[in-house]
Order: sequence, then structure tokens, then C-alpha cells
Amino acid sequence: GVRENPYGGFRIVQNILDAWATILGAETCDDITFPVYCFFDEVQEVKDWAHLVKNRIERNPNVRIVLSGSAAHSIFEKALKILLGRVIDVKLTSFSFREYLEKNGALGAGILEAVRQAQLAFERELNAEKLYTDLQAATKDCDGTEMRTHITDFLQKGGFPQLWKMDQYRPLEMAQFMDDNYVKKVTLEDLMLLQAIKKPELYERLLRHLFARPGQEYSQQKVASQLGTTAITLAEGMRLLEQTDLLIFVEKFSLKAEPLKRRNIKVYPIDLMLTTAMTKVTPQLEAIDKGMIAESLVAQTMNRLKTLSALAFMQSNDIRFAGEIDFYLRADLHDCPIEVKYQAEIRGHDIAPLKRVITERELRGGILVTINNWHASQNIYSIPLWAIMLLA
Repeated sequence: GVRENPYGGFRIVQNILDAWATILGAETCDDITFPVYCFFDEVQEVKDWAHLVKNRIERNPNVRIVLSGSAAHSIFEKALKILLGRVIDVKLTSFSFREYLEKNGALGAGILEAVRQAQLAFERELNAEKLYTDLQAATKDCDGTEMRTHITDFLQKGGFPQLWKMDQYRPLEMAQFMDDNYVKKVTLEDLMLLQAIKKPELYERLLRHLFARPGQEYSQQKVASQLGTTAITLAEGMRLLEQTDLLIFVEKFSLKAEPLKRRNIKVYPIDLMLTTAMTKVTPQLEAIDKGMIAESLVAQTMNRLKTLSALAFMQSNDIRFAGEIDFYLRADLHDCPIEVKYQAEIRGHDIAPLKRVITERELRGGILVTINNWHASQNIYSIPLWAIMLLA
């Protein structure tokens, strides 16, 4: 890592590069004649690092520089403009459910490839019927009960590989580990240090408030009152927390306006293990709030799809559309609604809003996420949660 006086950082990094060059048999970094890779972590703590990197790679393209940091992405925006055309920006997230199963050897190579192809096809067209057909074919050898057990394991350890080998720790100890190493690091180090925030306690309380209530519609006035602050201060806090990439912000969609309008939002954690870290309670799909947990897992999956231009929710008193749609996906010219009903029995009123929005917007179909039910009827395609979670 690169941690020192920011004003001396430029020279220190230059000295490091030249020292490596000497080891490789060159006089300076400029004289290296073959490809070499230099890795710098926490690079945002070095003043003017982007100009240094730009200077290095322009003077000698043989030097490939890999930079990493955990700061809010606004810190990198200006630097990325300086390096425009010379840099590839990669955002790393926690492991998905599919990656968790793959790394733990729970899915065969054939199934993995088939669900990847189903993902690519869905990203192109958001075709509910094709997704239903593709996923059912891809997972025909999967046992639903076994897959739900895998989800339970995933909820206990999340998409953080360092937790997968911590079997000697109790769930509460793992939650505390995540709190100390992720939650507090982001709020107290990255945001507070780099954004020069003077009152970190408010941001930590706000983050904990949001993580403890996944999927609830966010009311700025109400939350400001609960946290004992002003709406203006809270709006700034939300703006900064949005940059941490710890949260998924799902906007409200208005049927009367195109394109999507940012009015109200729902907030989901990128990984429910972070909710466990905040609340010290492990989410369970057998608990009373199982619907909200299932909804959060769907949000995390959909948020990973590459081509989405919008991930929204619907909630309207419009005479033609009463009820709520959990997720409304848009990519290119295609739309697809998704309703999550993680319950044993699906009744007519459970799918009425989905039927209405398909009819009103003349859509090809919609997706109903269920416990373990595959069913197709009237352009509504029921797919088990575990199969949906394999999408990304």
C-alpha cells in the first residue's frame, strides 16, 4: 500500500518505480524494454497520482500500472478524466450466489455455462418467456431443496470469500468482523478522511438505518427526523453513501412520465452479510420477513446485469394500475416487470398488478419469483428464487 505524506507521495512513487527498474536491469523506469506490471493499492492517498500515472505510461508503454483503492468513487472521477483513453476502470463487488456455488464446487461446468448463456440472452432482450425456458432447461438437474439450502449457507457467509473459511467463528463473531473491516472502514476511513467529513457518526447511523431496513421505501423527512438531523444534511449523506457502492438504489417509476423519474427510492444492501454486520442478526428465508429477504436477493442479482439502463419499482394509485411491482427492468427498447412472492401459495390478487402492467404497457411478459414453482400462464412466468439468483 502507498500511505505517506500526500505532498511527498509523487516523488516516493517515482522512486519506487525507478528502484524496480534497477532490479530489472534498467537505469530508470523509462528504460525498461519489456512489459512489466506495477501494482499500487490505496493509491488515492497519494496527491496527484493520476498525473504521475499518465506521465509514466506516456513515456514508456511497457510499464503497465494496476491501481486499486477502496475509496468512494467520486475520488476517482477527476483522475479517470485525466487518464481518459489510457485506463480500464473495473469495479469489484462481493461474490454473487452463482460465483459462491462455483467456487465451492456445487454446480457443474455444464450448468454454469448454460445459465451464463441464459443471462446473456436475457440481458439482450429482457424476454421473460425465453428466460423461463432457458433457465428451466439449464437447471433441470438441480434439486430445489438442495439449492434452497445453498441459499441459507450463502446468507450466513455472504459473498465474502474470507468468511467461507472461518468455520471456527460463530455467526455473531463473523458479523463483528464484517462490521469492523467493511462498515466502519468505509464510513470512518474512506468517506470521512477523503471527503473531510467532520461528523462521521451521522453517516454511520444513516448507513446502519438503511441496512437494517432493506427494501423499505425511503422517506427523507421521516429518516431525518428519526436520526435527529435536517433533510438537507441527510440528502448530502445519501449522495455520499451512494458513492460507496455498498447500497443498491432502486428508483420509483412513473407510468405517466418517460423516461424514468427519480422521485422516491428503495434501498437494498449489495450483500445481506452487510446487513448481518449492522444488525447482528442473520437473515433467514424461513423468518417472518422472508419476502423482504427474497426481494433483496433479487435486487442484488438484477443489479449485476450488464445492460440495464434502469432498475425501478412501481407503486401507483393510478386507476388503471393499483398495487406494486417490485422491480421494473429496462434495457434498450425492452421492458420486463418482476414481482417477488416468496410464499407457499400464489393467489389471484398476488399477480393482479403484474397482469395489469403487462396489459397496460403491452409487454411480452413478466416474471413471478417463487419459492420452487415453475409455471407459465397468461404471459406470467413463475421461476424459483434459486434459479433467478443463478443469473449473475
